[in-house]
Amino acid sequence: MTIAMGGDITLTHLSPQLIVFHPSKVLTMEYAKLPSEADSVYCVISTYKAPEAESYVKIYDKDWKLLSLLDVSDKAKLARPDTISEARFEELIHTQDIKMTMASIDKKDSQTLNVQFSMPMMDSEEKKAFLPVNLQTSLKWDGKTFN
Repeated sequence: MTIAMGGDITLTHLSPQLIVFHPSKVLTMEYAKLPSEADSVYCVISTYKAPEAESYVKIYDKDWKLLSLLDVSDKAKLARPDTISEARFEELIHTQDIKMTMASIDKKDSQTLNVQFSMPMMDSEEKKAFLPVNLQTSLKWDGKTFN
């Protein structure tokens, strides 16, 4: 699909509850329809990759009035696997200034939001070492927010 300003849009997921598309190489947009007490609401996730991902999660009502801007940075988690010593784990988490998080709706369950830290300012060796401690956290939609 071509957009009016030039360039292509890539559609990577389409279902009755979720649409995922890429209007550019650095932007991914996700629109999920979620159930709520009054009526359906919409979760819109904008993920920018320049070069690492950072996501913004917003919830809108059916009239596209912004209900909330979710801060998911406190939902991402780090954990020490058995294969990494306590000293190495402390070194990994304290040498990195991790502030960016990425979020995405689960493609198999559109009422689940997956969150994890991005790895900015790391070279390939640092990223490889950091991957085992960077957990993906799954948050469930409760009708009002993701918990």
